[in-house]
Amino acid sequence: MSNIHTLKCIQPYFNEIWLGKKKAELRKNDRNFKLGDIVYLQEYNKETNTFKKYQLKVRITNILENFEGIELGYCMFSFDVEERITDELTDILGMAITEPDEIK
Repeated sequence: MSNIHTLKCIQPYFNEIWLGKKKAELRKNDRNFKLGDIVYLQEYNKETNTFKKYQLKVRITNILENFEGIELGYCMFSFDVEERITDELTDILGMAITEPDEIK
């Protein structure tokens, strides 16, 4: 049976996942992530300590832990995006996720 987790996700990483450019997360494995688990990534503003109006529902497809280069207690999990969730009011106002500026 799959577990459900909710995690904060800051910019620019949230946009990269939304746009399909980022397909893995390096996280502290304090939640005992397992293959098939559902993770809700909530767009989070670190400076204002607030959540924004977007979420991503992803399913873990692979987990790498206890591997050279990954600190003990951490894991790298790959995922597939199953759903992009927006707040209805935000959509009505016409706000949208935009691609982050390219690093020059």
